[in-house]
Amino acid sequence: MPLNIQKTAITFRFAFATLCWVLAWLFPYAEGGVPDLQSQVFMLLMLVLGALALGMARLHSLVWLGMGLASWVLWSTVNPYLGTKLAGISGMCLLGIACAVGASLRLQPRKQEVFLYAVVLAASINALQGLLQWFDLTGELYRWMSVPEQRGTAYGALRQRNLFATFLCVGLLCTLWLVYLRKLTSSMAWLVVALLTQGVAASGSRTGLLQVIVIAVLGVYWWRALPRMLAYLMVGQLLLLAAWSAWLPIAARLHGFEFVTGVGRVAQTAQDTRLVIWRNAINLILERPWFGWGWRELPYGRYNTVMDPYYHGLLDHAHNLPLQLAVELGLPITCLLGIGSLYGLYKGKFWRSDGLDTYGRAEPGTGRQFAWGILVLIVGVHSMLEYPLWSFGFLFLSGVAVGYLMPMVHINPAHRVVNGLHKALSLGCAAAILGLGSLAWVQYERLKPIYKTPFTNNIELKRSYLNVALERASDAWLFQGALDFATLTNYDINPSNAMQVRHLAEKLLHFSPEPVVVLPLLQSLWITGDFDALRYHGNRFCQAYPEYPQLWRRRGSMNPMTVFMLKNVDHCTS
Repeated sequence: MPLNIQKTAITFRFAFATLCWVLAWLFPYAEGGVPDLQSQVFMLLMLVLGALALGMARLHSLVWLGMGLASWVLWSTVNPYLGTKLAGISGMCLLGIACAVGASLRLQPRKQEVFLYAVVLAASINALQGLLQWFDLTGELYRWMSVPEQRGTAYGALRQRNLFATFLCVGLLCTLWLVYLRKLTSSMAWLVVALLTQGVAASGSRTGLLQVIVIAVLGVYWWRALPRMLAYLMVGQLLLLAAWSAWLPIAARLHGFEFVTGVGRVAQTAQDTRLVIWRNAINLILERPWFGWGWRELPYGRYNTVMDPYYHGLLDHAHNLPLQLAVELGLPITCLLGIGSLYGLYKGKFWRSDGLDTYGRAEPGTGRQFAWGILVLIVGVHSMLEYPLWSFGFLFLSGVAVGYLMPMVHINPAHRVVNGLHKALSLGCAAAILGLGSLAWVQYERLKPIYKTPFTNNIELKRSYLNVALERASDAWLFQGALDFATLTNYDINPSNAMQVRHLAEKLLHFSPEPVVVLPLLQSLWITGDFDALRYHGNRFCQAYPEYPQLWRRRGSMNPMTVFMLKNVDHCTS
């Protein structure tokens, strides 16, 4: 191939990878019963397409072995819904692809620039969207961006303030990385940092505030190893955040609404609900310490366990990564992962500003401290308070950082079979994700009509419409939980179908143990006369949703089932 054509092809590949990775963070639409699902599927597809365009390097065989074992554990879980298992396995495949991308960034500096520019551009666009949302200036842009319900809310295209703030903080680190590589001028860097810190301040995220502080602390720690301007940027971004946090409440009052910054939210928080959530998670771990409750079974475990205090309402995450893994996979696997992570920290020598290749030789000037910084923000800070790794985007960013920090693998051209096998693993994972993601997109499009029932008081008309929609979406097996959920809500429970309702509701407890599921279960148990099971589930229902027995008492309910529960079920009588 002529040299000029080869250069053009490489430029096109890199431009396409940049476009895919930027678009991955900008999907604006949220429809159906699972609003974030389409954005996650779109993000998954774009991230993998970008990885294929940029190219992936070879990983150590142990990495693929670990991914395979993790996928086997997820496949073996007790969760009855196949789509839930496949989502977790897709995450493992994406993590492997991201590690391969991260390894390739070490081999070709130009690829590193493509990745960093894509993240900075996506973060900057999200910050601009967040500020437009905060000032209620979206206007006609509502077709291309999310619009919050009230002013003073900023979350960009991520629809959650902490995820938004964390992504902007990762954008801050990537901006600093570009300055370190001398690919961004200091004046342009200050402009980007000012924009991103204003977005973090507008989010009102305490997690974002903590992450900016961490970046400043890292700047002080690496002061001697970094260029002076870079150290000034790392410390100065904290001062910029403080300035924006002081100015935004004033701007809010001038525009006629109230706004509490991350600093203000920290000051207002006396006893965070996370403490109750963590105590609940510890109780669940003690119930099943060895093998856990199963992948994505934390909501079912919380519903199924009587404990005090109890976090009321729906909750599908422990807001702490080690606790989440221990609840769902058990203490042995969690401890093994923890020991492996600590060993990786020790071998990686994160306190050094140079890297080590396979033979222990120093690789100065790689900027590896910024890859460590990304892991500190996503895994070390956010994952201890929230659940960013359940988002494909943050899983990808973490994987790229891990792959970048791994020792470089020496490739022997003579080992063609081994080299071909490693390449086939990467491409096979990418092909599987693209196929499964495309199928999920198509099936969700078929599923969406079940969430668009006519706005009418005619119950029969609603049921007729829903029956037709369910029949058309019956082959959407990836979303069997959503189909079962809609089917349950469409039942008119009577003695002829009570047993069928019971079995379906008991299965749906693994999907979402909310009142819409539990109340039909209680009614079916009452009709079938299984009063022991009624006491069991009634006790757990009243523990999780104490407002229901209170409502029954206020209304003086004469329903035989609720009267029985108010008299004979522990948490309903108190």
